[in-house]
Amino acid sequence: MKVIAVFSAVVVFLMAAIRCDGGEQPTAEEASPVQKTGSLTKAEYLHKAYVLGEGIRPPEGYTGTWRTWHENGNPKSERSLVNGGAHGPTRQWDTQGKRIATGEYRHGDPFDGSFRQWYHVDGKHCYAIDSYSSGRRHGPHSEWTVSGQKFAEGRFDDEKRTGRWRWWDLNGTPIAVGTYKDGRPWSGSFASREDNRWRVQRYENGDDLRLRAFKEASVSELSQVVRDRTEFDSYRWQATRELARRRVPSSTLILIELLKDEYHAVRGSASWGLCQIGGQDAQDALLEYLRWSLQGSRLGDLTRATEAQKELPDARAVDLLIESLRAGKKNARYSFHAYAAEALSKLGNPKASLPIAKLLDPEVDYSMSRDYLYLKAIRMTKGSDAGPILVDYLSKLVDKMKGQNMMDHPIVRGREARPVHYNFHARGREARQVHYNFHVYSLTLSALKAVTGNSSIQGSRAEVAAYWREWLEKTNKRLQPDADKPRR
Repeated sequence: MKVIAVFSAVVVFLMAAIRCDGGEQPTAEEASPVQKTGSLTKAEYLHKAYVLGEGIRPPEGYTGTWRTWHENGNPKSERSLVNGGAHGPTRQWDTQGKRIATGEYRHGDPFDGSFRQWYHVDGKHCYAIDSYSSGRRHGPHSEWTVSGQKFAEGRFDDEKRTGRWRWWDLNGTPIAVGTYKDGRPWSGSFASREDNRWRVQRYENGDDLRLRAFKEASVSELSQVVRDRTEFDSYRWQATRELARRRVPSSTLILIELLKDEYHAVRGSASWGLCQIGGQDAQDALLEYLRWSLQGSRLGDLTRATEAQKELPDARAVDLLIESLRAGKKNARYSFHAYAAEALSKLGNPKASLPIAKLLDPEVDYSMSRDYLYLKAIRMTKGSDAGPILVDYLSKLVDKMKGQNMMDHPIVRGREARPVHYNFHARGREARQVHYNFHVYSLTLSALKAVTGNSSIQGSRAEVAAYWREWLEKTNKRLQPDADKPRR
């Protein structure tokens, strides 16, 4: 009998534990060390998260309820996951056990309710509590430090800030109160963090009063702002832009000085301003800026420096621009190769054709290739020594086009194909590659005619055109199934 009694007590205890685990999120008192968090118990989670300092994430593809705890053992969050993504109800608590957010995820994105989202302010953990409705940010918004100090409060209306907003510093002292209208600052003062300090902007009828003052300031007053290292970088940049917009020769010296500023946006505005002003001093400074950008592999500055050469071409920059093209071949996502090619095209120096032609590569995928830019530059510079490379390039390109069976793709550039309208972007990656090849093919013939001075060059164009005519005859009816129907 004693054995049966002990066995019954064990069964009752286990059933109670199962009910606790499958019910509502437990409070700090109800949470027990055997509570499961996916594949971890609560004790295992606390040990790994706060003793070992490990980052803990749900197992890949996990489906179920994922729970976390604060270091003091109070529940921190509870959310439903489907195949590793948030989908379903979620709840979050602060360190004292007070519930601060309750909402619902849909396919990994907030959908309805309130949500806590973590971020950093000056390297410190902070979080925002946002309200969502039907997947759009709508309702109260607040921002907090980990210690529980609120430093921002306002509302969103369909993803736009609206109404009265308030800000406090990290010690709780009020610093700004402003009103938004249609998602834009309208009147009052508005606070944001910049350079590890609070920047307070004052608005009146939607205008930033500081920027309004810049428009009325003299060149000397603006120069004082951009030289003041204690000023916010964003204001120094705005003052530089105002100097550049005025295009007055008296601002040339300060803009040249700003080409070596520590803030990249200031350097960019200064280079643009010098392009607008022009003159020998500006050209000398921009040439040195281009050389400095290349030597340090400063790709952002190189983009601005080559763009300046495009706007204000300098014959002395040919070698540097060619070097920029070589750098652009290795960093295709930057646009300085395009600016360098345009600058060389405007300069029209024949000695640039050969080094540009050596960059041509018909085997590069269309998404990374810049051959069309190089060919345009060769066509404008007209250096005859690029002719043999263009002939070889054209031959390889035609072989590549034949291998891709161009007849299978409804992408035609000839006049005879005008009745056929197809969006080649909708035909897939291979179709886009074929279209790009055909475009480059035409440019190559054009460049070859320019460097040789022989406008009668046809290359193998007739052979490729034959492919198109044959393809049109076979597919034109299929592409225009309603061609025989009478028009309304």
